[in-house]
Formats: sequence, structure tokens, C-alpha cells
Amino acid sequence: MDNPWKHIPFSDYERHMSDPTVGQLSTLRTIFQQQYSTYKPASLVIFGICTGIGLEHVDPTFTKIVTGVDINAEYLKECASRFGKRGYELNLIEADLNVEPLTLHPSDLLIANLFLEYVDLQKFLSVVKEFGNERAAVSVVIQMNNNESFVSTTNIKSFESLSGFHVDIDPAQLQDTMERNLFELIYTKKYPLPGKKEFFRFDFIKRTEA
Repeated sequence: MDNPWKHIPFSDYERHMSDPTVGQLSTLRTIFQQQYSTYKPASLVIFGICTGIGLEHVDPTFTKIVTGVDINAEYLKECASRFGKRGYELNLIEADLNVEPLTLHPSDLLIANLFLEYVDLQKFLSVVKEFGNERAAVSVVIQMNNNESFVSTTNIKSFESLSGFHVDIDPAQLQDTMERNLFELIYTKKYPLPGKKEFFRFDFIKRTEA
């Protein structure tokens, strides 16, 4: 099955996510700022970087290397246009984590916001375990639907292709899987969204293998 994220224009993505009934774009920027300021990493990986949501908060006096991964080449091109000259090294990788191996710069902080709903968790874990530095932080955000549809209805037709493509993430199962793979949960926070939905943030720290 072809991944629909390859074909959703970035302009559609940003219009959908900023629609008042969705209200997720500004929240994602706020979350990224909090994730980043908590850890101030020298090296950072962002899975599902899209057009660079939140990169305006990256401080090159702390962070020297930013690596962004996305499946959509158009998103990466726009991200490079917006943030390619901010004083840090920006490496952008077009890849589908579900179907191809991935090599990253070893990093202190790995962020995956609204990403795990679309990728195999074990494949994600294999990447963050390999390329997270010692005591690296992994901060992820999942969407809690609370009996609402995962994809909110707007007038943007390209988003209809996502219906049925995602997988709901169970918070308890996520925590259990991460901890069994040597990632210790250190922080959680919920962020309300329009309607009944929420974003749920989990921060983990990579443990040294016993």
C-alpha cells in the first residue's frame, strides 16, 4: 500500500493542522519548544519533520546538528528553504522507516511527534537505540482521540486518504514497550485540543544495558 503522506501537499497539511476545528499546528510548535528547551541538545533528530514545525526555536549556540526525517520530499524541500541557514547543520533525509534502513547522526535528543501512529514501533526503537547517544532523550507525542475520529473533518480533500491508515497508540503499551527496550519514562504531559482530543507527550531516557 502506497503511503498517503507522500502525496499530501505541505500547504494542505498546514491548512488542515491550523484549521480552528483542528488547532494542532500551534500546539505542536509549543510542544516542540518545550521538548527542545528541556534538553538543549547538541545534536537533534526529528522524525516526521514536515516543513520544520518548531525549528524556529532551535538555538545554534547549543545545537550544532539537526537531522530531519520525512517521507515527503516536498516537505523536506520547504523545510530546507525555511531553515537551511540558521547557523546549525541541517541534514534532511527522505525515508520511509517502515521499509528501508536508516542511518542517522548520533544524537542527544530524538523527537517523534505524531509519528508513531504511522510506523512500526519496533523499527522505530531499533533506530533510536542505535543512534541515540548515551543517556539520550526520546520525546514522543501521540494523539488521544477520546471517541473522536483520528483525522478531523475539514474541507481539505487530500487528508481523506489518511482515513484508516494510522494505528492508534495505547499509552500503557507504549510505555511498557519502551521500558522493556531500556528506555526509562521520566515525564508525561497532556495538551488539550479542540473537541475532546488531546496530545499526550512521553519523555524517555536511554538506559545503559545491564
